[in-house]
Amino acid sequence: MRVLAGLAAMVAALLTAPAAFAATFVVNDPGAGTDAAALNACATALPGCTLPAAIQDSNTSAGDDTITFSGAGTAPGPFAAALPAVTDPVAIDGGGNTTVTFGAAATGTLLNLQAPNSTAKSIVLTGGGSGTVVNLGGSGDRLDTVTVRDAPGTGIGMTGGSVRVDGSQVQNTGGTGIVVSGSSATISSPEISGAGGDGISVSGSNVSISGGHIHGNSGNGVGIGGQADAVSHVVFFGNGGKPIATAAGANGGIAPPQNLRIGPRRPDGSLPLTGSTAPGTVELWSGNPSSASAPSFLDSFSSPGDFTYNFATEPAPGSVFAAEVLGGGSSSSEFATVAVPADIVSPNVAFARALDTNNVRVDFTEPLDPGSVQKEDFKLTMAGADRPIASAFASPDGRFVTLASAGWKAGEAGYVDLTSVGAVTDASGNAMLSAPRLRVAAAPGDFIAPLGGRLSVTPKTMCLTHGRGCRKTGMVIKFVTSEAGKARLLIKRSDVTVGTRLYGNIVPGLNALKFNGRLGARKLRAGRYRLLIYVQDAVGNITDQPPIVLFKVRRVTR
Repeated sequence: MRVLAGLAAMVAALLTAPAAFAATFVVNDPGAGTDAAALNACATALPGCTLPAAIQDSNTSAGDDTITFSGAGTAPGPFAAALPAVTDPVAIDGGGNTTVTFGAAATGTLLNLQAPNSTAKSIVLTGGGSGTVVNLGGSGDRLDTVTVRDAPGTGIGMTGGSVRVDGSQVQNTGGTGIVVSGSSATISSPEISGAGGDGISVSGSNVSISGGHIHGNSGNGVGIGGQADAVSHVVFFGNGGKPIATAAGANGGIAPPQNLRIGPRRPDGSLPLTGSTAPGTVELWSGNPSSASAPSFLDSFSSPGDFTYNFATEPAPGSVFAAEVLGGGSSSSEFATVAVPADIVSPNVAFARALDTNNVRVDFTEPLDPGSVQKEDFKLTMAGADRPIASAFASPDGRFVTLASAGWKAGEAGYVDLTSVGAVTDASGNAMLSAPRLRVAAAPGDFIAPLGGRLSVTPKTMCLTHGRGCRKTGMVIKFVTSEAGKARLLIKRSDVTVGTRLYGNIVPGLNALKFNGRLGARKLRAGRYRLLIYVQDAVGNITDQPPIVLFKVRRVTR
């Protein structure tokens, strides 16, 4: 039994041996040397350990090694050539204060992580001549808070399976910011700007991109050519192409949201967003990700196909929104945008009146959609009795509706009711939000205008002041009218209206009015004039053929 126990201990020691052989190499020399002295310095923690030598030592050291940088941070480079490829798992930790610089002669992949589960974190990589600055080629490789900037080629390549880029930045690259050709890659909270191509180009499948900002790139924000690639909660703005661009057939050929519309207002007062998508999750943004300004994430919701979404706070006219759909939760579409229309105000009734004993006019605050007007939308009560409505039709401009009915007498009033909320809509489709009862003013019983005649003035030559030959001033106007009401005196000179004067308490038959030659504060000047009399009765009918008489105003001499 003791022998077996000893063997078991040896086996356990062998199984854990690789971890025991893991080493930490401290870079303390900015040079590019990989000679025996540099390798020895890295192995013994002596001065002279360069980054290329540390990588080579790590490649020959068993276990998951670590490369760090001494002191306040060594600034390796500028390197005239690419670093040695990482062929054994290693974690390169820049400590947040290390910048690795490449010269213009450095080409190819400058930092190539080929070993599985290798990591570079908290480090800045900059410069180079061409090619990719850093590539994740081993399964499970990861970049954590790495910055790649000012490089003429591609910023980051992701060729391995299940590789990750977390919280990293890519700035001012001559080519694409990040190129993803491996499958099941993950990019979270990236900050990508100033790329000469797309911010991210994806040809691999099952790739997830979430959070962060992608803006100011020459090409698309994200270009997708694979399948089941998802882009979620990423802020896009100021890119030269589309925020998300899917190649033909990519992501199963998923289409962006279709038939997006905000409004019209519904009878319950809501102003919904409606549309249709592939079944999945809709991400809704306030603002346009294709513009120069950053949109803000608003909400996400499930869409079975056709959807209706109600805003928590009603948006203002002209506001722009953008939506994408993740079909099945894993395949992103391109964005579609929609704007709030200018007219989101619902119509209302203004007033109603009987035109005669057969028709009632109902006026509205804005033009209606004539197609929304039905006689069943209205109920008419006149003189205390319900009146059947034979027809209801909107005026050509939609401003009023005429209800045709019959059965009441002149002078009788009543009510008109809208039968239900949303019974009518305006020209933009906004529904009426109430079903009011409106008083109907009575139709006038008198449709005949007053008749006037036998108009005369005494004297025919009028003095306005006392003087030689003018012992009396003013004149008397006499006329006959068929109805009581008000008289309007209109005076013209050479077909030009000089002014008017109103007299009340006109009686049927003969009337005599005194006129002193004044129209308000003005006196008539000497000359010849025409005088017309219009009579308006109590219901508003006005004489249409007024009588006319001529008179003079005399210049007075003292």
